[in-house]
Amino acid sequence: MPAESKSKSKVVIDTNVFVSGLTFKGKPREVLDLIWRGDIEACISSFIFKELEETLKKDFSWDRDQIKHTIEKNQS
Repeated sequence: MPAESKSKSKVVIDTNVFVSGLTFKGKPREVLDLIWRGDIEACISSFIFKELEETLKKDFSWDRDQIKHTIEKNQS
């Protein structure tokens, strides 16, 4: 019997999930952890990354290096 091929689930992550997952705990953080472990594949547009950058800077006072590292980590 042939081995079953399991493909990763693909999810679209919006800015609210990102911000909540990065700054708080709970389900949004669990989703980010699944992405970072490679259990699921994230589909994230450049618009979302730009909005994330602006939100983290304006609303949470993240510095440029924190934002750059976070975005680079999630673009790969």
